[in-house]
Amino acid sequence: MAQAVTYLTETEQWNLLSRAYNMMAIASINRGQAPVAVDYYLTALKCAKEHGANAVISSIHINLGYLCMQNGVYDEARTHFNEAYKLYCGLENKHPHIGKLTMIYTNLVSCYMLTGDMERASYYMERLERECRPHFTHMDQVYVGCMEARFYHLNGDYARRDETIREIMSGFKEGRMPILDLFDDLYSLCELALEVKEYDVFLQLIHELEPVVSHTGLLNLDRKVQELKISYYAICANEQEYLRATARYFKLSQRMDTESKSMIANMIQVMTALERARESKRKVEEMNAILTEKSETDALTGLANRYRMTDVFQQMMDECLQEGKPLSVEILDIDYFKEYNDNYGHQAGDECIRRVASLIGAMQGEQVFCARYGGDEFIIIYKGLDERDVLERAQKLRQDIMNLAIEHAYSKALPIVTISQGICQSVPVEENKSWDFLHVADEYLYKVKKHRRNDICAGTIKGISRILGDE
Repeated sequence: MAQAVTYLTETEQWNLLSRAYNMMAIASINRGQAPVAVDYYLTALKCAKEHGANAVISSIHINLGYLCMQNGVYDEARTHFNEAYKLYCGLENKHPHIGKLTMIYTNLVSCYMLTGDMERASYYMERLERECRPHFTHMDQVYVGCMEARFYHLNGDYARRDETIREIMSGFKEGRMPILDLFDDLYSLCELALEVKEYDVFLQLIHELEPVVSHTGLLNLDRKVQELKISYYAICANEQEYLRATARYFKLSQRMDTESKSMIANMIQVMTALERARESKRKVEEMNAILTEKSETDALTGLANRYRMTDVFQQMMDECLQEGKPLSVEILDIDYFKEYNDNYGHQAGDECIRRVASLIGAMQGEQVFCARYGGDEFIIIYKGLDERDVLERAQKLRQDIMNLAIEHAYSKALPIVTISQGICQSVPVEENKSWDFLHVADEYLYKVKKHRRNDICAGTIKGISRILGDE
């Protein structure tokens, strides 16, 4: 994985790169290197978000949330689980991903149990039962069962707790238990067995866990098994076995120190190689930027390009902040432009963009700045205009583009070219950045496109929005 990272970066295979970082994080956790894992997870998440590798983002959020939960950072853990849930809700076909929903609900139950909020834990337990249980695999039965045993214990339902434990243990007899994949869950079950003095269950679990863990050579997991044995022998007052387990724990800790140094050295090599690759890429980009930035005008449309927009945007935002005036940022794009390009050809596509851009450019003035953001996407920034004025201008632009009557037989909105618009309107405050307005406007654009094309979604930077066509 470490060797692959450099090549994946150079060849811009962002989905595979995000997955590689995610796997390296998991490997780091299994080796007891949580800080290294956090770095890999955050790098994976940043890479996936920047480059639209959406398929892996949900898994990274779940993994990162679980790591936060294990280390007592519960609010952050819930944030990651909820982000994963939002991504799940956005899927058109949810059925193949029901396993992720199971993981999200199970982790949310665990998270609320750990903070003593049994009411919220019960809420997610009910959703898990209703939405996910009909689709459980055998592994899900065990994974969820380990959590359920703890849930019933905390609720004082000892009969269901014991029944759940028996069902889990029967899986060992059938020889269908993926022990390594379920290590954390079975470890938690061992802790519960010790707590409720189910020593036969505990010993059976250790009997199943120990040889598998020993075979993998994962020192951290082996050490965790020894932790459990030390706790058990202390309860039983078995001094000889207690000392034996303690001695093994000490030896494993020493070996882990050596392994940690090796992992850190490996991480340094990875980061150094990546920095060299980035430096090489930066030099190429600098050369390209010199050519691009010679002009602040988009060659196709005659509008300002995104480089010019960045400078003007910051200036307009600073003025609104100082004067306490509203700032509105509109992001718009042409509906089903890919279909237009694919069916009418790129020359026709360029001409379509030029004609739309000419109407956008006509709006340019002292309080209005227009730019082509890229492809068929445009930015309009309104400085100091009230909400009503901005919406009137946006609606007029939408109608003017419809009046062009450019044929688009492949649009699912109308048989002519139309646009969808997202507008973020607020008076800036000190902590706001220009990116905040762009990000929210982009969310509103996404929202209106999902709801109905050829419409406008407008709202505040705090996320309160409405779709004009619904009013």
